[in-house]
Amino acid sequence: MNVKELRIYPIKSCGGVKVQEALITRYGLALPSDPRIYDRRWMIVKNGRHLSQRVLPRMALIQPSFVKDGLLLQAPNMPDLFIPINPLPKEIMDCYCWDEPIFGLRYDDNISHWFRTYFQSDDKIDLVIFDEKQFQARSSQNKPDFPNVAQDHDVSVYHDVCPIHLCSLESVANLNTRLEKKIKIYNFRPNIIVTNGDEPYAEVRIHFDNSKLLSNNYDNSGIRFYIGNELRKYDLGYLTFAVHESSAGIAIPPVVNQFEIDAYCPVDFSQKFPESGITVISAFPHSHFQGKSVWTKIILNKRAVEYLFNAESFNFNYQF
Repeated sequence: MNVKELRIYPIKSCGGVKVQEALITRYGLALPSDPRIYDRRWMIVKNGRHLSQRVLPRMALIQPSFVKDGLLLQAPNMPDLFIPINPLPKEIMDCYCWDEPIFGLRYDDNISHWFRTYFQSDDKIDLVIFDEKQFQARSSQNKPDFPNVAQDHDVSVYHDVCPIHLCSLESVANLNTRLEKKIKIYNFRPNIIVTNGDEPYAEVRIHFDNSKLLSNNYDNSGIRFYIGNELRKYDLGYLTFAVHESSAGIAIPPVVNQFEIDAYCPVDFSQKFPESGITVISAFPHSHFQGKSVWTKIILNKRAVEYLFNAESFNFNYQF
């Protein structure tokens, strides 16, 4: 899977900004040079309720750009508008994103007037920003209209459901085979656009371990993506081989002190390697909480000749 494009949408339902690198944070993709600017941190509201392109398609023509200490907004037939992030507004506003309550800090009347003018509306239209230091984000769990596998600690700010949206070019190409009016991947407003060969609807998951179910326990390590213009000298692949990836696949019989599970790769597995062979640079053993030791052996002429790796003391909480 290759990352083709990264996009941050700082204001919900407005234009996105293509970036060359991004930080993955709890609240979505953030700008590395200023992590205070992250995806869907701002929201336009009417009487406190979020507005979207579903109701106001002209929102798509509001184009933000990143400037020092904030955003610069441009829209047709409107003067440029600076949205500061330092200092933040002071007025706390009760808002709703869909039917879920969430707070926001309301910008002043000058900014509200800019949006009312652009939308040619006399309604009370405001711009709010989320402040993670004093507000609680919305849970990504228990969405009746969007069933998902979100965990207790998964949250979103002004996003619809989750803080990061990934979409593949193959998935959209597959969808277009069933549509009379073709669409582009940007219709889905993804943060991460990927290409994954010939397979549509591939899925990427990032696991966060909180086995003790501690509250207010956040991971801030993040992941940084870089997009370059040249291919790397060597291709890096990922081989997965083992028993079925489920709890049943590594079930341990009752009343036993020790139990070994063997899994073998078929002979044609290595026949698909290039003639020059492959170089293994690292291994990632994984057996959830059931495993205590994990190893892989290389078999040649029906004999085990060496270990590819041998994790004699496997611990789920100390993986790399």
